[in-house]
Amino acid sequence: MKKFSLRRKLILAFCLLSSLLFIVGAVSFYFESKIIKNYDHIVNVNLPNAVTLGDMNQDLSVISKTLLEMSMNQSNDAFLTESKEMILIKIENFENLKKQYEDMKSFAVGEEEVYAPVKENWEQLKTKVIEQSTHLQEKNPEMVKAFQEEYTKNLGPLLKDFSENLNFVLDFQKASSSENVEQATSLKTQGQWTVLVTILFGLIFSLSFGIIFSTRLSNNLREFAHKLSEIVEKINGTSEKMANFSTTLTKNVEVEAVALEKTSSSTEELNSMVKRNEDNTVYSQEISKESLDTAIEGQKSVEAMIESMQSIENSNGEILSSIERSNQNISEINNFIKSIGEKTQVINDIVFQTKLLSFNASVEAARAGEHGKGFAVVAEEVGNLAEMSGKAANEISNMLTESIANVENIIKESKREVDEKISNSKDSLESGKRRAQTCHEVLERVVENVTKMNTILSEISHASKEQSIGLNEITKAIHDLDTNTHSTTQTAKQTESSSYSLSSDAHVLQEIATKLIENVEGVKH
Repeated sequence: MKKFSLRRKLILAFCLLSSLLFIVGAVSFYFESKIIKNYDHIVNVNLPNAVTLGDMNQDLSVISKTLLEMSMNQSNDAFLTESKEMILIKIENFENLKKQYEDMKSFAVGEEEVYAPVKENWEQLKTKVIEQSTHLQEKNPEMVKAFQEEYTKNLGPLLKDFSENLNFVLDFQKASSSENVEQATSLKTQGQWTVLVTILFGLIFSLSFGIIFSTRLSNNLREFAHKLSEIVEKINGTSEKMANFSTTLTKNVEVEAVALEKTSSSTEELNSMVKRNEDNTVYSQEISKESLDTAIEGQKSVEAMIESMQSIENSNGEILSSIERSNQNISEINNFIKSIGEKTQVINDIVFQTKLLSFNASVEAARAGEHGKGFAVVAEEVGNLAEMSGKAANEISNMLTESIANVENIIKESKREVDEKISNSKDSLESGKRRAQTCHEVLERVVENVTKMNTILSEISHASKEQSIGLNEITKAIHDLDTNTHSTTQTAKQTESSSYSLSSDAHVLQEIATKLIENVEGVKH
């Protein structure tokens, strides 16, 4: 309870009282529901069933009485017919009442056992009644006599037993109604006593709780008032200290504000210098980058020149190879011309042999006389042709010899000049390659140095940016500190004003605490 607030305690008290009222209402509702249930059972079950059973018993008496009247009044046909119709109507009415009773389906404990004989014997009784009423309607004396005997021996006792069984069921309904009435009365008495006890208990509990709660509340308020008074005194002392502290703080903050203004101006000058340094570093980095690009382009040009020289050297080799192949081809032509000369020599041999044969043919033609004249002419012509062929072969041989000599001279002179030119070209190419390689190495060192310088400039530029960012942050921090200093000055002044206001409020609170103590204790201090 000590941990609960006043609001929670009041809510708890209200909840307890509400719970008490709820319990009283719940108990009353419970017993009332039980009582209503019992009376509902009497009204809706016991009374309707008792009325139904009474009507069934009355119909059974009418049936029995009508049968006896039919046996005694056999002379009136109309009476017999009406009586027979009356019996059938009552039987039908009895069955409807029986069905109505059975459809209730709210049998009490033991009711079905009491009603079982009625349900079991009805069909037998109905059959006998209809059968005997039919016989009596025939106006046969023998049938009347048989009816009297049957009524005395079987039907009469059966009607009597059946009526007694109905009475047993009716008595059961009456007993059930009485029991429900007694239970309702008992529940009413129990409910009244329970509600009374609950109310008394609630009153006792409420009074006890109210006394305890009010006592503790009064003690807590008294304690709270005394503590509040002590706290107010402490607040008075603290407010005076705060006022003195605020005055001192205002003076110190004004001094710091002046120093911050000077620091801020110096920082702005330093920031502008770092900015200029950063701009110069960026410009140097751009120039260095352009130099690096130019050196790289020169390096690529030298590499392309070296590759071109290498291509020229390869082309010279290919030219030399082509010239050698041409010389070989010319040598082959020369050999072919030589072979033609050899063949021409063979032709000369054939011409010589032909001349010899022509001479021999002329000798033989002379020997033959007149008969050999024609053959001599042919032999002469063959000789002339052989001589002409010999001359032509000699001319061809001379031309071939002269051509071979010219071709060999051309081959030797061409080879000498080509070898001389290629040797000179090789020397020039080797010298150019050496110089290009030297230039390439120099450019590589230049590119390497420019790359290093560019890296260093990038680091310097990055460091300058970092310095600029740092100085901007310092400037911003100083500016914020300056703003906070002015704000602190205003806050200190407001704190000083608030401390005086707090001291005034503390005096008012002290008066309230005194009045609270007076109201709680009932004594004026």
